[in-house]
Amino acid sequence: MFKGFRTRDILLIGILALITAIALGFSWFGAKEFQNQIVAAQTKSQAIAWGKFVRSRLSDPNATFAYGKITEKDQELIGLVAEAGAVYRYKFFNRDGVIVLASRLNDLGKKNKRDYFYNIVAKGKNYVKVVSEDSVPELKAHVKADGSDRGGVLGKTFTVGEAYEPVMEGGKFKGAIEVYVDATPQVAFLDKLTKKAQFALGGMLFVFAGMITVMIIFNVRARNNELVALAEANEQVSNAEAEVIKLNEDLEKRVEERTGELAKATEDIQQLNEELEKRVEERTEQLYKTNEQLFKAVDSANKMNEELEKRVSERTSELNAANESMLRLNADLEKRVEERTSELNKANADIMGLNADLEKRVEERTGELAKASEDIMRLNTDLERRVEERTRELQEAQSDLISSERLATLGQLTATVSHELRNPLGAIRTAMYLITTKTQGANLGIEDALKRSERSIARCDSIINELLDYTRQTPLALENTIADNWLDEVLGEMTIPTSVTLQKSYSTEGKQLQFDRERLRRVVVNVVNNACEAMAEQAEQHPGLREYALSVSSTVANDQLQVVFRDNGPGIEPDKLQKIFEPLFSTKSFGVGLGLPIVKQIMEQHGGGIEITSDLGQGSTVRFWLPTTLGGGSQQRDEVAVSNEERAA
Repeated sequence: MFKGFRTRDILLIGILALITAIALGFSWFGAKEFQNQIVAAQTKSQAIAWGKFVRSRLSDPNATFAYGKITEKDQELIGLVAEAGAVYRYKFFNRDGVIVLASRLNDLGKKNKRDYFYNIVAKGKNYVKVVSEDSVPELKAHVKADGSDRGGVLGKTFTVGEAYEPVMEGGKFKGAIEVYVDATPQVAFLDKLTKKAQFALGGMLFVFAGMITVMIIFNVRARNNELVALAEANEQVSNAEAEVIKLNEDLEKRVEERTGELAKATEDIQQLNEELEKRVEERTEQLYKTNEQLFKAVDSANKMNEELEKRVSERTSELNAANESMLRLNADLEKRVEERTSELNKANADIMGLNADLEKRVEERTGELAKASEDIMRLNTDLERRVEERTRELQEAQSDLISSERLATLGQLTATVSHELRNPLGAIRTAMYLITTKTQGANLGIEDALKRSERSIARCDSIINELLDYTRQTPLALENTIADNWLDEVLGEMTIPTSVTLQKSYSTEGKQLQFDRERLRRVVVNVVNNACEAMAEQAEQHPGLREYALSVSSTVANDQLQVVFRDNGPGIEPDKLQKIFEPLFSTKSFGVGLGLPIVKQIMEQHGGGIEITSDLGQGSTVRFWLPTTLGGGSQQRDEVAVSNEERAA
């Protein structure tokens, strides 16, 4: 049923149920008191009217308070008037309190011994009270003796208004008329009216509580949806990290493939160079063979020339011409061989240059690849750092989102609670004041219940004030103050439990600072009360365990006023210490968990701060600090103020 609810949600619903029950109880008490006041006022009015009417119809009004001087005719007239109206019983008293005329004859001559007759009625004041047949045995006996059953018309309960009307003459008490008025029909009517009003008020309160509960449920659902969205965002970040890792692996694989291609290209170039050298050697060998063939041809030509010279002398000139032509051909062939050799040497030089350039480019490419690898490593490192930063930012954003959601819910609840509860609380406080005033001195046994109700109203009002103080921002009222004197004054005004010893140590040497005295007083009172309550509770649970002490010290260091509160109480558990400044977190059975968040807010608004350390079982230490000059902290205080206003909005 309460899945997704937090402690403060259930606590707020409980507070609403408690306030509803208190309001219903107060409405019941107020209705009863209002009913008694109406009956008393009616009884008083009827008694005065009845007394004036009877005395105006008597033959001798002055004989009314003289024993035995009222005529039988006047007595019959009084009886008839009583029976005709709502008067149940009547008595006439003289100035001494003796009954001189009564509806019951056995009352004649008796003296009134009640104190209020002489203290109130005899002094000229009316006295009225409302009684019932069941609560006054004497009245019940009179009803049975009289033989009437006027009280049983509407039921078994018989409600009677008893009123005394004093008769004054010349400022002196002459006598009094006591009248019993049957108020049963009026009480029955008022009971019906009161029940309808109570039913309507109860319905309104239950509807209001239901509306608040529905608002809380919708807020919890919205918060759960935001948490689901945040979880999806975290999953997307994880997917992005996996994709980055996969991309890095793919890049390394491509680098390895490129390196293999470059190695293969180098091998191909070396193979091409070897093949080129081989082809140059083959071409050179072919040229050598061609020269040998030419030399052989020249030798053969010389032999043929000799033979021809011998055989054909006439052919000598032709052979000489042929020889010259052969020489020219040989020279041209040698020239062509030299040119071809030069071209081959140049081609070899070009190949060597190309090889050197290729090696240079391979080295440059290798350097570029090494640099690229270093860049990739740096990029990978930077990417990991950015992923870590992004993860941390997302975690901080998640914390901020949860805190913002709490503050938004708190702001909405604060606006609703402060508006919808203060008016009923004001009405309840007024009703309580009226009940206390009307029942004062009546000894009804409800004084303790009224005091508990007043304390409960004050606690509800205090909770509303804490909610408003946390969600609204007001400017600081800075005053020049001597820190040690002010701190000693605040501690002197507080009540320390008898089981705790307060130790004070001041060493600021009269340092004067500017701060808001009242707000900082709240910080000191909150911290001291928390420490004293923890130690007093442990002392009560474990008597004689140790001597409990709270030390308070003040110092000035590094342009800061530092105040340290150190106790030897039970300490704080580590998991609770991490949440101690969160709004609505509390380890107490009462309160709403805004004490320390408000303390932190006050210190940050002053440009200072607060920190709490604890050793479980040994005690806790609270240290807060303020700048000795507020010039550097004004911007920080403005930022804190703006932040708080945005969170409240």
